Amino acid sequence: MLDRARGQSAEPTRNETGSWFDRARAKYGLGALLVAAGVVLFVFPEPITSTAGLALIAVGAIIWLAG
Repeated sequence: MLDRARGQSAEPTRNETGSWFDRARAKYGLGALLVAAGVVLFVFPEPITSTAGLALIAVGAIIWLAG
């Protein structure tokens, strides 16, 4: 049965009930999300966030390129 207003099924399916992180990971990939999070952390002026940002960028790039 379809919900015509939203164009989706009335019963929730696996794709509709997942968290926003699961939907984003399925759409963009885990590597891309790690790179984006790393860039956000890198721009903060604290040394620990910049270091964590660089680490996330490196891990995300490896995952992204390997996939």
